[in-house]
Amino acid sequence: MRDDVREFKRALIIRMAADLFFTQGYARTKLDDLAERLSMSKASIYDHFTGKTQILSTICERSVEMSLDLVQRVAATPLDPVGKIAAVAHGFTGVVLDNQQHIAIHAREQSHLPDDSRIRINEMQRAFDGILTGIIADGIADGSLRVADVRVTALALAGMIIWAHSWYRPDGRIAPARIAEGMVRNALAMVGAEAEADQVLAQLRFTGLV
Repeated sequence: MRDDVREFKRALIIRMAADLFFTQGYARTKLDDLAERLSMSKASIYDHFTGKTQILSTICERSVEMSLDLVQRVAATPLDPVGKIAAVAHGFTGVVLDNQQHIAIHAREQSHLPDDSRIRINEMQRAFDGILTGIIADGIADGSLRVADVRVTALALAGMIIWAHSWYRPDGRIAPARIAEGMVRNALAMVGAEAEADQVLAQLRFTGLV
């Protein structure tokens, strides 16, 4: 019970801090601002984090961790390379849209990250890129995918999706489900498998992966 309460408070601090960092910037946000927003003392915040920098590191690392977990899980499925590309595109879009603030904060505030956090993030990003590159390479090997450059295609595919954090609006005219499907279709087009989009999306719906 005590661990649950502690985790709840920690999550609340992260959520409120992300809102402040997103709206007014990391440098202009002070722990006093966060304490006031949370209606708690700074001492209570220090019970969970060593300071503002650790909160920023947690925010920036979280969505990268989720993205890496996603691509690892998809890579371990029995899906063929086309299905895996579709599942990664759909799931990664969900991570980006659900964690829009966190990703925007990372993009804007990464210069404030301590070296150890920057190293962890870079390692996770390289691992993500490596797994996605491997999936595309498998598709090239079995003839199901067609790309000119495997590495560049992997980076372009991931970049296309992550950039949604800059234009997505939760109250906008395009629903998340439509964005995710569009990203799947675009991703399959990038690897020469656009003709299979309808079939692959139906397969993913059937298996519960979308």
